[in-house]
Amino acid sequence: MSDPAVLPIIAIDVDAYDGQTTRTIRYCASSVPLVGTVGTVRAQYLSGLVTPLKLGSSISAEQYGSPVRGAPAGGGISYDLREEEWAELAWHYQGREFRAYLGDTATGYPSLGLVYKGRVADLTFPVAGVIRAQLSITDASADLDNPIVDAVYPDTALEPIRGLPLPELIGGPCLSHEPVLIDDPSGVYQITRPIADFPLVAVDNLRVGGVPWQQTTGTPFPGQYSVDLAAGTVTLGSTTLGMDVRVDAHTAPITTAGLLRFLVERAGGTVDDASMTALDLAAPYEIGWCTSTSPVNLLSALDEIVAGIGGYWLFGPAGTFVAGVQETPTVLASTRTLTDREIAAMAESGMLPPAWRIRIEYSRIWAPQSTFGTAVTDAEKQRWSEGGTTAAAYENEDIKTAEPRAVDVPLIRSLVTNEADALDIRDRLSSAWNVPRRVYDLNVWFDNASPAPSLYETVDVDFQLVRGAFRVHSVIRSLGGEPSQIRLWGESGIVGALVSLTSGDNSNLGSDNEDHTVDEGEPDDPPVDPGDEAFELTADDDATVLTADDGTTPLTAGPSL
Repeated sequence: MSDPAVLPIIAIDVDAYDGQTTRTIRYCASSVPLVGTVGTVRAQYLSGLVTPLKLGSSISAEQYGSPVRGAPAGGGISYDLREEEWAELAWHYQGREFRAYLGDTATGYPSLGLVYKGRVADLTFPVAGVIRAQLSITDASADLDNPIVDAVYPDTALEPIRGLPLPELIGGPCLSHEPVLIDDPSGVYQITRPIADFPLVAVDNLRVGGVPWQQTTGTPFPGQYSVDLAAGTVTLGSTTLGMDVRVDAHTAPITTAGLLRFLVERAGGTVDDASMTALDLAAPYEIGWCTSTSPVNLLSALDEIVAGIGGYWLFGPAGTFVAGVQETPTVLASTRTLTDREIAAMAESGMLPPAWRIRIEYSRIWAPQSTFGTAVTDAEKQRWSEGGTTAAAYENEDIKTAEPRAVDVPLIRSLVTNEADALDIRDRLSSAWNVPRRVYDLNVWFDNASPAPSLYETVDVDFQLVRGAFRVHSVIRSLGGEPSQIRLWGESGIVGALVSLTSGDNSNLGSDNEDHTVDEGEPDDPPVDPGDEAFELTADDDATVLTADDGTTPLTAGPSL
């Protein structure tokens, strides 16, 4: 039993700018101010924090083939201010960090542990009565809501590209990438701006109007080109006569986890190392990525990269970037079981139909062509004008017959460069998506000893008629007096099989089954003597043989029992 003298402590830190410096304001859910310790730092927390505090995030994986991005979920943060604290309402909060802590008074003064880190989206407050600041919150993805490339061509560049982003190429080989003409008289095209971690390694092919040109190390002549790897450029030996220029090129190899880490950290974010290690094991494929002069938002880029492996990404409670692959929940992957000790309520809220067809594209054509020379064959024209190559599809017509709502998943455009990797993605997703998936909403009690699960973690459930392994799709943790809310999906979870019984053990029969016990007759019936003729319950279909107390008398019960 818990010690009644030990009281829970809930507290928040919020960063704000007062016009001169950044200050941290601190509030706690207590009737009096208190001193709390975070790590080794002690600070005073003012009273007034309103509980319960609901913080969390969710992912939507209900649309097959769509980007799966985590999003903040739950309520905001509210705290009451005394008159001497009203000046805080005029400070700048948007985009600044807040932190939520949980602790207790067992150590003499609260030792606070971080349970959530996010960003402030806005602050509102009433202008009469109790002045209650209300912070709407978001996650660290707000820090990444910027162009993936911030370097642009200067005003001295050719007029068509002034102010446009410089192109980038990472990994690969990236097929049919469109280089940018940066020096018309000299015929110089830029493939990628120099990136210290990913210098251009090779230009594998260059085509003009679909016709391959020859690479040379000297001054190029008509039909030839030379490469400057350090500058990320190529120089053509003659004009293109208006034909499309395309290159196949690559830098050092990179995986999905490596690319995500590079992009997030370059933008100032922090990645979860354990998550990236697990992602490299689940999706070890080499990929290619490139951008052109068209602006690309980093959040949209993360969506596209992760969608290519049938994955998901989010910012966890600690404010770090997390990514993984969608796959079937398995008992072996679970680290915890939720039972009636934690679950206050549980309800099925829907069922996701299965997928009957899944197609994965590989060897992406980054810039399909529209102009071709006369020497280009029809087969080559078709290859370079399409989006990529589609691997052999997963198809199961029986699923479509059994489930009229079964889904033909939109083509998944991966970044992998070969069919074997595409088929590996296909097989993992078909295993996860080719069965109906039930969605459950739960109210669950968590504490410091048994914290809330992570988003997309596998948990086991053993609650009344539902048992099995489930993926966590939403976690809204409640701090201060109410159960937390989580959403799960799994293949079924409903216990429907008849369990073999013995005549002396009816403990697994509920009150609704009192008239169906098999070890006793009606009150007026004579007792059954094991030596008498066998007592038999028959059914219209296949029967299950049950055994009486003495182990000799066969009892027959149909599936309706």
